[in-house]
Amino acid sequence: MMHSMILEKTDSQLRRCSTFVRMSVQVEKLAQTKNSTAGSSRSSSLADTEIGPLCNVRYSVFGLGSKAYPRYAAFGAYMDQLFAELGAERLYPVIFGDELCGQEQSFRHWAQRVFEAACQTFCFDEEIYANAAKEVFNNSNRTWPENRFRLIPVENGKEPEISDALSQIHAKKLYPCILSQRIQLQHPDSDRQTILVKLNTQGASELIYVPGDHVGIFPANNSDIVDGILARLHKGPPSDTVIRTETSNAIGANKSWGQVQHLPVCSMRTAFTYILDVTAPPSQELLQLLVSQASSDTDKEMLKNLATDYRDYENWKKNWNPTILEVLEQFSSLKVPASLLLTQLPLLNQRYYSISSSLKMHPGEIHATVVVVKFRTQNGAGPFHEGVCSGWLNRCPTGTIVTCCIGSASSFHLPEDRSTPILMIGAGTGIAPFRSFWQQRMIDLEMSASSDIHSFGEMILYFGCRMALHDNIYGKELTDMEKSRVLSKYYIALSREPDLPKIYVQDLLLNNAALVFEMIVSKGGHIYVCGNVLMAHDVNKAIEEVLQQQGRMKPEEATAFIYGLRDDNRYHEDIFGVNLKTPGVTQKRSVMALEFLRSSSASLRKRADSIFI
Repeated sequence: MMHSMILEKTDSQLRRCSTFVRMSVQVEKLAQTKNSTAGSSRSSSLADTEIGPLCNVRYSVFGLGSKAYPRYAAFGAYMDQLFAELGAERLYPVIFGDELCGQEQSFRHWAQRVFEAACQTFCFDEEIYANAAKEVFNNSNRTWPENRFRLIPVENGKEPEISDALSQIHAKKLYPCILSQRIQLQHPDSDRQTILVKLNTQGASELIYVPGDHVGIFPANNSDIVDGILARLHKGPPSDTVIRTETSNAIGANKSWGQVQHLPVCSMRTAFTYILDVTAPPSQELLQLLVSQASSDTDKEMLKNLATDYRDYENWKKNWNPTILEVLEQFSSLKVPASLLLTQLPLLNQRYYSISSSLKMHPGEIHATVVVVKFRTQNGAGPFHEGVCSGWLNRCPTGTIVTCCIGSASSFHLPEDRSTPILMIGAGTGIAPFRSFWQQRMIDLEMSASSDIHSFGEMILYFGCRMALHDNIYGKELTDMEKSRVLSKYYIALSREPDLPKIYVQDLLLNNAALVFEMIVSKGGHIYVCGNVLMAHDVNKAIEEVLQQQGRMKPEEATAFIYGLRDDNRYHEDIFGVNLKTPGVTQKRSVMALEFLRSSSASLRKRADSIFI
């Protein structure tokens, strides 16, 4: 049999490849029928050569990922290697899709080649299948089949409970929390905003967490964007009318209707506010559907070009980062049916944040440290954009229901042995999980007998920010934690302090090389790094240099030592992605980030068994 493995795919991407999957299944069924009559001689010869538990499996892997994150598509690479080692036959080499650039194009290339390989493998190389594949993957003249969808008003219909609706859509139990407090952490004069969000779990026992875990928050879209979309929709019911979105299932001459699975019975306003992602740039496939909805020839040509030329599309997406509302405004002749956007927009997914509290110190609460994302497109000349979740959390009033889940981060938990030294390194909101660490340590110290206090290992923090007054967001807490001996010591690296040279956390690590070496090597301490991938790269290099200086290691020995720390679960990372196209990220830093990504992926492949099995 043939398995096409499409790893880490989103709901919208799964819908986009459904035609390919159906065609592959058809080929597989035909192949099974044909192979069953091929005779025993072929079966005997195969039996002599095929080995491995998956020797009857044909497969290909498309790995999704982003080069803005560590271990880019490493799971896809691992699965490709694992299937091969278990005896499966690779139909086509693994291909990776980078969401930062050309992911759709990569997927189309992979899907078509896999289908063609399947036809050849199962001896179905007739023109009909090749032509069908080309039509599916290369057709740039797709039109919207409006008669396949309908919006039915529901008499006396009620809006769903958002948390329940999202639980059903995302196939996991989600829980309503209450925004109990929001604290602005940065100085009023700062040009940046970071907030401490406190959520009341309403006693949900399922929202239990430990320091180092993440909270997943399902946001709401900006009401201005939602109102703008609703005002521009064509052929739709009133925006606040509760409706059922249905699709037809045509079988021969018969037609039946069923509810679209990813949309609950709700109003269009609710769908565009809580269910659908209206801020992500539309895919090329969606742009193809919009071509037929434009009445202007100029709009049609521009949309068609964006839908078919992935380089122009990527440049447009990079410069404009357009929401679907901005697309409707840019191509003003569009008259888009409500059913098109309701069924073709991707789902609005949760955003994960490192939890910044200890459950023992704050029972029934979850704290998150959130940087409020604000930017203008087109190198600062375009319209104002904001982060979907951070902007919403910064706007919504206290008492707002916030749908949440807990994401376990077992590789970023405190060591079980409390005597183990802990070295924490973070910059910006990378300090977030360390707040949960020092709160946990404070409670543990308070609950311990006085004779046990000396059994706790050192806890040292290196924190990087721009300016002490504006950006040292937990400065007072740090001072209090050091005074109470929760923190053995903390160091602040200031990179934008007036009249002072730029200092980063990696510089402080090198300045304290002897102490860092002693803590890591002599005392067997754990290293925790939290922040963006560029900082993580610099920290990794700094620690390698410390090992070379203080331990007289060769460069390759220092690198191997850090690999060993990772293998022993003593080098922990909670790393944010960074968009390498963002203005201000220099080419040098981009190269450094990609170098770190490659080295992390190589390390992961070496350690695949311990991580994934």
